[in-house]
Amino acid sequence: MKVVDWVVLLLPITLTGILGLFFNAKLEKQKHILQKKIQDFSLYNEKKHLCYSELYKLMKEAQGHIFGLKGLISRPSFDDYNKDDIESYLNEIGTTQKVVNDVVDLWEVNKDKAIKKVREYEKLRDLTLAKNALIKAKNFWLLNELYFIEYTSDKLDEYFQKLNELYINYSHIEEVSRIENREIKKEVEDKFNVLKARMKDELSSFIE
Repeated sequence: MKVVDWVVLLLPITLTGILGLFFNAKLEKQKHILQKKIQDFSLYNEKKHLCYSELYKLMKEAQGHIFGLKGLISRPSFDDYNKDDIESYLNEIGTTQKVVNDVVDLWEVNKDKAIKKVREYEKLRDLTLAKNALIKAKNFWLLNELYFIEYTSDKLDEYFQKLNELYINYSHIEEVSRIENREIKKEVEDKFNVLKARMKDELSSFIE
């Protein structure tokens, strides 16, 4: 058999082998890209779930603190408290040392005035806790905004604005009518329920 005949015979086999190697390499590359996309999507999905879960918890905490500024609040009456008891109570709720000293010094001199100081501090503490909880929830959303679609982010912005409005009103309760606060509180609850349903729908769509 002549050399030319061998070339004609082997050329298709060689080309098939080369093309096979080329397409196998191409296929492996595409496979790697696809695996990377699946991995990235899985990580994104996991992070999205974590963000939604954490934000929901922070929203509930902030809402609870702010709603708790108005209404029946269980506090000790201090009727049977002595100086040591009131000092322990103030330390437990994180009172500054100056307030502790002022109240303890007043306790046996003018107990009513001392209790008034305690009530003022309790109110200030509750307002601070509520404000900090609101800021924490809103900041978490802003720092993780990439994981929330535009519609949800818009609704979150509306919710936090309305919750902040209620906080401001509760901070100056004597200046705002009960009817107005009742309406704002209802709006906050409605917006929260809309967000809750929306977030559940988004998470379930990722699972499917």
